[in-house]
Amino acid sequence: MLVPLPINFDANKDVDEIGLSTHGAARVDFIKDSQGNLVRRPGLLAWVDTLSGAAIDGLYWWDRQECVIVVSGGNCYKITDSTGTFSDVTGDTFEVGQKVYFADFGTSLYAANGGRIVEIKTVGNTEYIADIDAPTTVTHIGALDKYLIALENATQRYWFSVVDDPENWDSDWAEAETYPDLLVAMGIGNDRIELFGTYSLEGHRDDGVTPFVKEAQYTVDRGCSAPHSPTYIDGVWYWLDHERKVSAMPSGSRQAIPISIAVNKYIQGFSSVSDAIGGYASFDGRPQYILSFPIQDTTLCFDLYNQSWEELGAWNTGTASYNRFRGQHFCLATKWNLSLAGDKSSGKVYKLDSSTYQDNGQIMRSMVRTPMIHHGSPGQKKTAARYDIYCKRDSDQLEADIAYLMMKWRNNPQTAWSTERTITLGATGSTDYFKSLYSCGQYRTRQYEFSITDDSPITLVSVGEEVL
Repeated sequence: MLVPLPINFDANKDVDEIGLSTHGAARVDFIKDSQGNLVRRPGLLAWVDTLSGAAIDGLYWWDRQECVIVVSGGNCYKITDSTGTFSDVTGDTFEVGQKVYFADFGTSLYAANGGRIVEIKTVGNTEYIADIDAPTTVTHIGALDKYLIALENATQRYWFSVVDDPENWDSDWAEAETYPDLLVAMGIGNDRIELFGTYSLEGHRDDGVTPFVKEAQYTVDRGCSAPHSPTYIDGVWYWLDHERKVSAMPSGSRQAIPISIAVNKYIQGFSSVSDAIGGYASFDGRPQYILSFPIQDTTLCFDLYNQSWEELGAWNTGTASYNRFRGQHFCLATKWNLSLAGDKSSGKVYKLDSSTYQDNGQIMRSMVRTPMIHHGSPGQKKTAARYDIYCKRDSDQLEADIAYLMMKWRNNPQTAWSTERTITLGATGSTDYFKSLYSCGQYRTRQYEFSITDDSPITLVSVGEEVL
């Protein structure tokens, strides 16, 4: 009897692996496509090296000027064409090691990451806003109705400039009203200012007079535990709330919905989450909410189309384990049709490239781990007579290199895994790959792990087991 193995379940890290039966235990660097196949995520293809020697703190597509702005090591860089031509924009500097937020005013771009607001011009040096009434400890900024809006660190206040004049400030401010918790983050979407407090969320709008007032009955009892986690994607806010749950809320809906049931237990076990960094990336047009935990050295990824979680990683050959994904900040250079990622520890900017299956030349190990499988009879001893494995090429890329799939398992359950078996699939110029593995022992329950490490466009479609 040939029985399909559940290789394409969504990952569930909320239950111990030995208790899983209807969800996968782990999925790293494998994205599930619309047909349920496991496709390797885009690799990181080297594009621009700013030579800053520091992590990328900000990455922004300046649409009106058709350029990419990069902030790294406190300095600003401008990439001016799709081939990666860039220049160092000298002048006033940024803080180092904090996420940079941007606000576009057409001929000038404003940015801040914990200090003074910096003006990035179409031509010339970067400059701090000179007005002495402008706030100087700004963690988040944004633009709404031609006002430049700035969140002051560790207060209940946000400040706003004179309308249509971001260089001119009159000490005008508004504040969160419903609860006395401090504001930790701010975002602007759908004509609203979202104010994220330590245990509440409040929405403000422009009433045309005040100008900014609290939206009537707009308070949500969901705070924010990671100031740099809120991310606006396709009209929905995603963030790590005060209970360490990932919440999602359509802008203005006033209803925050936890979406992290599958990873709640996992996140609860982290030593710290306050440093979590949220971002939006596109994997071949599939929107992803990427949540990186620097202290924990882990990256989680939520696929908005599948509504499923997986992990992104950087495979460490020395420890045979995953570190945090190299991409830390992201942007879409829409007019160049490029999806970009900034490096977590160097001044490099990468293309997210669907025909690359490495990260800046380093191994990308795509892995999926199944639940414990017993085929409905956990107490009965079974013989694995044969495994039929079906893979296919997931791109038009033709190569003469041989592709490989690694497979291992553990029984009944045990801590130790079997010796990893390497299955030769054949040259990647092929379209489909069918391989069989025979005489694979006995078990009562068994868990499987499949992985691919080659620079190969291989999709894992199905695995069937002949059970005796």
